[in-house]
Amino acid sequence: MNKDFAQMSKSELRQYVLEHKEDLEVLRSLMSRRNSQATRYNFLNTEEGKKH
Repeated sequence: MNKDFAQMSKSELRQYVLEHKEDLEVLRSLMSRRNSQATRYNFLNTEEGKKH
């Protein structure tokens, strides 16, 4: 199925991601819309957090 993700609202993309978890293209599209001013949290108590 070929969808035009640019035409979908953010809530439509979220719903589509939940229904098609294996579709990395739609996940990339959703993540590209994230707010760059949003608060980011580190994973301090995990191996991933210790790398940074």
